[in-house]
Amino acid sequence: MKTSPKEASYLYVDTAAREEATMRRMLATLPSHKPISKRKIVESERMHNAASLAFW
Repeated sequence: MKTSPKEASYLYVDTAAREEATMRRMLATLPSHKPISKRKIVESERMHNAASLAFW
């Protein structure tokens, strides 16, 4: 099955979003978890954006 680059980028982003959601759920279940700071989220998004740009 061949995917176009556009399709592949959607798949890549979708997978990353699913992984992040899973990680947040896991973090949320930890008893001593402190809320993720907004800055941390922005930093991770920035890193992810850079990673997806590098990916292509």
